[in-house]
Amino acid sequence: MFDAIKLPLAAAAGAVVCAFAAVLYVTIIHDPATRTETRALVQAEAREAALALIQQRNDDNVEISAFDQQHLCIELGGKWVQPDRCD
Repeated sequence: MFDAIKLPLAAAAGAVVCAFAAVLYVTIIHDPATRTETRALVQAEAREAALALIQQRNDDNVEISAFDQQHLCIELGGKWVQPDRCD
């Protein structure tokens, strides 16, 4: 007699546990808002890194544009040969 009561109760308890696990999965792991927020943070970091690289490149361009031919040749690893040739 108790077996007839235990089986449906065990099935119901299993269903409750599975439903609870599914809710936790959707809430914690598969939550679209969390993924969207994470994506936005990664994009912001990438944007900041790109802007920093652009600024560094701009600074380098300003510095290099001030070089004369001899200085540029030496900076690029060449050897300045008089009067106006870089090897």
